[in-house]
Formats: sequence, structure tokens, C-alpha cells
Amino acid sequence: RVGVLLCQRMHALASGVSCGRPFSRWRHQFGPPAHFELAWRSLNTPATPSYSSSPSAACASDMDFAFWATDVDDEYGEVGAAADGSEGGGVGSRDLLSALRAMDAEELGNLAKLRSFLSKKRGVPKTPLLAQAFAAELGARKRLPLLQAMSVLITLVQMSDDLGASRVGPTEAEILSVFKAFFIGNHCNNPAEGPNPPAVAAALECADRLGCGLPPVMLKAAASALCTGLSGGDKPKSRKGLAGLVGGGRPTPRFGEAMARSAARGADLAEVNRVVASKLIENALRGESGRQALDEWLWQLRCTWDGIQRAAIDCGLEELLVERLQREWCNFDDALLVGFARLVQDTRSHRPGVWKSILGEMQRRLPTLSTEHFAHCVDLARKSTFRPSDPAFFQEFARHVGPILSQASPEDLARLLHTFCLTLPEPLFMSSLVVPHAEAIRARMAQPETLGTHLHGVLQALANGGGKGAGEVRPSWWRSLVLRPWAREMRTLTQLLRSGPSGLGGRAAYVGSMEAYIIGDVGRVWSQPLMAALQFAHRHPPPAFLRRALRCTLRQRRAMLASDMAAGRALGFVAWHLGQRTGQHIEEEGVLTENVGLPLASVARLMDEEEDSSLLLTARVGFLEKAYRRHGDVERVALLAVLKGLRAHETGRSLLRRGGEGMACITGVVDIYVDRITCLSCLGVLAQFKKAFPGVEVRVACAFPPWLPRKLPYERYYGVVNRE
Repeated sequence: RVGVLLCQRMHALASGVSCGRPFSRWRHQFGPPAHFELAWRSLNTPATPSYSSSPSAACASDMDFAFWATDVDDEYGEVGAAADGSEGGGVGSRDLLSALRAMDAEELGNLAKLRSFLSKKRGVPKTPLLAQAFAAELGARKRLPLLQAMSVLITLVQMSDDLGASRVGPTEAEILSVFKAFFIGNHCNNPAEGPNPPAVAAALECADRLGCGLPPVMLKAAASALCTGLSGGDKPKSRKGLAGLVGGGRPTPRFGEAMARSAARGADLAEVNRVVASKLIENALRGESGRQALDEWLWQLRCTWDGIQRAAIDCGLEELLVERLQREWCNFDDALLVGFARLVQDTRSHRPGVWKSILGEMQRRLPTLSTEHFAHCVDLARKSTFRPSDPAFFQEFARHVGPILSQASPEDLARLLHTFCLTLPEPLFMSSLVVPHAEAIRARMAQPETLGTHLHGVLQALANGGGKGAGEVRPSWWRSLVLRPWAREMRTLTQLLRSGPSGLGGRAAYVGSMEAYIIGDVGRVWSQPLMAALQFAHRHPPPAFLRRALRCTLRQRRAMLASDMAAGRALGFVAWHLGQRTGQHIEEEGVLTENVGLPLASVARLMDEEEDSSLLLTARVGFLEKAYRRHGDVERVALLAVLKGLRAHETGRSLLRRGGEGMACITGVVDIYVDRITCLSCLGVLAQFKKAFPGVEVRVACAFPPWLPRKLPYERYYGVVNRE
């Protein structure tokens, strides 16, 4: 509908027919700019009967909209000449200019933003000449109202960048006069009438793009605009106010960006930080009713933008927040403490001072933590980017876990043991957890039926934490109650992976069997033996490949902050060399596809779950409730790249079309490196690939021993941690 109305509006303006619906209201009525993609599709579609009865439809066939996607010099290259009334420019450009002149400034700005959005976000070709036409028409509008003049300036700057045009529009003096009027103009005596935080953020972004310095008086006005919104009444009187924030309300869009951009230019935000810190604490103390508002605040404060080195939470707010937390911890019960820590973790807004305060409070409450919250506290402490690297921190938790092990639910028991397995080395796992609390663990393991579906998670944690052997430090029951049951599960899992979807009678049976395990992987200790049984790791990738893969992934990790959302994603590296079997050898002249090294990352949201699912079927697996779609994992992305390489070769396409007989003729090697443990779903995908291509050797390595000489530091798996 947006596209239809946009076409009607452009047609009507070109033919002089008035249009009933103002263009400036469409954005508010039909949603965010992403919906404007419909307009782009409609502009490239001929007139249809859906709006052929419109009064403006008569000019639809006469209107040339090719200008929307291209800059063809011979047809539209003389836009400037056409604007001056000369003979230059084609019919399309003259119609365009007449349409632009008939629009008011706001309509013109919205149309320019739409075209800019399509180039920036949707890959539509850039059009510098079209940008100049918009800029010339916008620049010709004189004596605009204050906010509209600022909006026009922002539109000009953004459009010039997004459409590849040189900077056009007002002079530097005119720019500064617009900023001065915007920040300290007619509203200097009535701050409530000043710009709102989204407008401040947009204006500061425009100044950053222009490289324009702002005097202290303007920065003071920007800080005043943020304070005014935060200190408003109980109900906002207009869209401009931020009064809704009072009483635990939610932030407006771009509030955190306005704070960060103001602080980056040296604005004094002490009062803003004080009020925002109070808002965070107030929402945290409201529990579930304040959860949504707190979540939105933390997302606003952690985000960073182009050209800003620090997030809003780093601009003096963290210290105030820590100070308030130290005073208010007495008002947090266990549930509020866990809820606040989980939100800080999930939004990746964690900072060293905040987490030091949270972890200190968890340690202080260890003797009194309830069974319900103990497991969640330990798990959140493990996930913290800023947890102490010394295992003694988790040894302290292990000393207090005795009564919890006997009373915890099967899910909490699995979570506890899983956390200690990942944080305590094998000797400490046994000496700090298993041996002191051997009787409680033995009692739970002696009745496996009471653990239900979480038995796999408990066995996996114990078998990885305690290792494979049966040394002197292990209790006498360790082999019978832990290792042998886990070995049975491993044999069952191996058979399941070898059978694949075809051997189990279809996709549903295979996916259901995989998801029933409720674990993400088999752990660091047992991954290599399982891969060897499936013939993925009976031979390691060559050292030269591992060195290249390590250099590539570590280079990416060093450029990544551990607080970024992308830090949790796996990185990988793949190389392959495939050819066609001719007798007992591969003909070098008949190489089907090869790649000496391709960096990869897990990208589930960018991948199609059904792509090549007949060959590489995935399942949703994960630990306990954290089950994720795995179709974008590194291992599957690597194999999809191999298949794409085969299809790019005529012989490869022919062999794939022949099915099993043709794929059996393909031989070679695929080397994959991933800096995480391979999950159950990816083990299944690798097994399916190996079954489909029996002549291809698949060699997989993970970023842990025995593939590497030693385990890497935390920063090499999750990005740079700035502990200062």
C-alpha cells in the first residue's frame, strides 16, 4: 500500500493533480522505513489494475521512473541543465524536477530519505546525479521553520553520503547558523520547547559527518535538552518531551546515542548520568514489572555508533551506577539479583565495575543463597566477561554447593555441574567438587530415573570434568555410575549420527532424536574420540593449515570487543581440494574445485535453513533451554561453500545431478577449523556429508587440545577484554 500511494503521489504531482493524503504522514502511519522496500518494488512495477482507476493513473505510462535506480548520462545526465530550464535532460528528468518542485520541504526530505535508505540498506545502485537534483531543490527552499531547516540539512548530508555524491548544499557559515538556531534559538528561555533526544542525536551525527566543531554553548544546550526530557512531568504533553521516562518509563529512540555523541564532544552530562543511574536502579527494584524498561535502557546505553569510541554507559555513567548499586544491594532479594545480572549479561552492557559489584554481592550471599538461585548465580558468573581468571573464585562456590546438590532439581543440577566442568580444571573439579561432595553426587547418580531427560547433561558434565581415567583421586563408584553410562550414551549417539535421516526413516525422526539429548555438544574431552569414530578426526588437518587458520581467527578476535554481540559467534576457516576419481588417482587437470583458505563465521540469520537440507540437515540443539537453530554454524557454512564450488564447475554439476553414483566419483580433502567445540547438529551434518561423498576425506579441528598444544586464553575465544 505504501508503494501504491507513493506512485500515486508522484504521478499526481507530475500531472498537476492534487493528492489527498500528505506524503509526510505516511511514515508514521505505515511503520518504520524498512516497509519502504515495498515502494521500491512498486516503482519498478508497471501500473496495475489495483490503482488504474486513480485520477493520476493517466500519466503512469508517461512517467519514466528509471531515474530511481540508475544514472544514465545520455538520458538524465543533464539534471542541472534541466533545472535551469535549458534543453538538456530527457523526459524522465524534466518530469522528475517538476515533481520535486511541487513538493513541500518535508515531502521532499522524506522522498530523499527513502531513496537514500534503499541504497544504504537494500543495495540499490547509488545515483549521484539524483542526489544533486534533490540537493538543488532542497537548497532552493528559503526561510524554512527552524526544525525543518535542521531536518533539511541532515537529509542533505546523509543523502550525499549514501548516494555517492559530493557534498552539496549550504556553506559552512550557513551550517553553523542552522546549528545555532537549532540548539539555542527561540527556545532558550523555554527549554521544554527545545529539540528532543532523537533530534539531538540526528543533529550531532550530521555535525560528525560534516566534521563541524560545535562551541561549548551548543553542547551545553544539547545536555540541557536531555535533562529537560528526564525531568518532565508524569505524562508527556507532546511527542517532543521525554517526560514518560519519569516513574520507571522507557527511553526514547536514540537516547543513548545522543548521550554518547554529546559526551564524545565534551558535553557535561553529570546530571543526565545521575538521573539515568537512578532510573536503572528503580526499574531493577521493580522486578518483573520493570524488566522491559530496564532491558530497553541497557540496550540504549551499551550501543555504539560509527565515529563514537565509547558507549553511553562508559561516559561517566558506570561509576555512578556502581555507587548506587553498592548502596541498594540490601534492597535486592536473590531473585532481583539474578534478574539484574541476567539482563546485564544478555544485553552485553556489562562493564568491569558493574560486574565486580555483582560478583562481589554473589560471593557475599553464598552461604544464604537459596537452592533455586544458586545454580543461576554460578552460571551467570561463568558467563561474565569480567569474572576472575583464577579458579579459586569458583572453588569458593564449590565449597558451598554440598546441600544444593542434594536438593536441586535435575535441571539445576545439570546447570551447576556444567558450570563447574567449564571453569575448574580436571584436578580441581575432582578435589574441590566431587571428592568433598561424593556422597551427595553418588546418591543422585544411583537413581538415574529421577534425573529424567537431564541425565545426558549431568553425565556429560561429570564425564568431562573428571576425565576418562579412573585415577586414585576418583571415587570407587566413578566408573560404574559415570563413565560406563556415558559410554553407552556415546555409542548410541554414534549410531544415530552414522544412520542419519535416511537410516532413521525420515527428517522428523532424526531431528527428534537429536533434540532429545538436551546438550549442545559432548564436551572438550570426548569430542575428539567421537569424531575419530565418525572418521572426522582420525587424521588431524596439516600443521600448515592450522597455523593459517589460527592466525586468521585470532586476528579477527583481536579486533573484536568481548562486550560486542558478535563476540559469542564462532569463527572458522576452511580449505578444500576436490577432483574426479579416475581409476585410483585424481587428475590434476580435472580438479573440480579448490580453495586454499576461506575465513568463516556463524551467520544463522543470513542463511536459509532449507538450503541443501536434503544433504545437510540440521537440528535445534543446545544445553537445557538454550537450544538454537544450527543451520548457520561454521561447519555447515563450510560444507555449503564446498557444494557451491562444485556447482560452479560443469563436471561437478553433472556429478551432483547423477546422485549417489556421481558423488561417489568425487574425491579429495576438506579441512575445517572452528574456535568452538563442534555441536551435535554439526556432527550430524559432517556425518551426512561423509556418507554422501565417501571419497572425500573430512578433517575437523577445534581450538582445544588435542588439536592444539594447550587451551587458549579467554580473549582468544571471545574477543578483547578491557579489564581497566
